[in-house]
Amino acid sequence: MALFRCYQDNIHRTFVIELNDVAMIKQARSFALGDEPSKSVKGNIVKEPKQYNAPWSWHIDPTSIEFF
Repeated sequence: MALFRCYQDNIHRTFVIELNDVAMIKQARSFALGDEPSKSVKGNIVKEPKQYNAPWSWHIDPTSIEFF
């Protein structure tokens, strides 16, 4: 499991995603290191807070996350 802070340009805010898939973690680390261009994140929003995504009252379901 790994956590990644994502930045939303349009509203200048951040949120945190949880990744559990080894290939996706590797790809996200590659984005963070600048080894490949960053991509956007999409997934199903769950209306339940997670400590890692404070102060938001929601999180993205880790099993639904995709990069595009």
